[in-house]
Amino acid sequence: MLLKFEYAYILAISLMTSAGVLVQLFLGKTAFIWCSSSFTIIMMFIIIQQRELYRDSLTGVRNRVVLKKCLDSYGRRQDEQLSIILIDLDYFKNINDSYGHMEGDHALRTFARLLQKVYSDNGIVIRMGGDEFLILIYDLSPAKVSELIAKMAKMVEKYNIRCGKPYMLKYSSAHGTYKNDMSMEQFIHEIDLKMYDHKNSRKRKVWGTEHEF
Repeated sequence: MLLKFEYAYILAISLMTSAGVLVQLFLGKTAFIWCSSSFTIIMMFIIIQQRELYRDSLTGVRNRVVLKKCLDSYGRRQDEQLSIILIDLDYFKNINDSYGHMEGDHALRTFARLLQKVYSDNGIVIRMGGDEFLILIYDLSPAKVSELIAKMAKMVEKYNIRCGKPYMLKYSSAHGTYKNDMSMEQFIHEIDLKMYDHKNSRKRKVWGTEHEF
């Protein structure tokens, strides 16, 4: 569950701990190990606090700070294939209005857990805000990405059958693989437009029953 830039924090702690042990071995008569242990614990606390800055407090997935860090890192290297999936819950406002914001929060947390079950082994799940999520997937072929998307659809369908809620989780999505023929911002914007086209087409299909969520 660690991101690449977080490995540096873990490595720093390991090096400091090892250095403290080595110094204690050479300075046997000086109780240096207690000072180094205290310093290590303080650094671990700071790292834990730092990690919380990268996590969405409601759903537990990553936040937009992580998206910027990951895209900046990818822009410097571009040695991996990058796919992006944008997902937006349908009729989320109806859930809030009909069953309250606590139930809306529960729906968001549940949907985020389903996203993590499907995508966390191959990508990074990020909450963009509200009911919109983005998934970054590195070094996976478009065919494999499509398999994960189909897996997500089946998992949500199973949840809707078993959950016993008076509403169903429904969502719209779009995805693409970056080909370095445009800026990253434009690439994400185009996926966003495709996602809202998908959402609008789904609404047109159920026009007249749109409030049956």
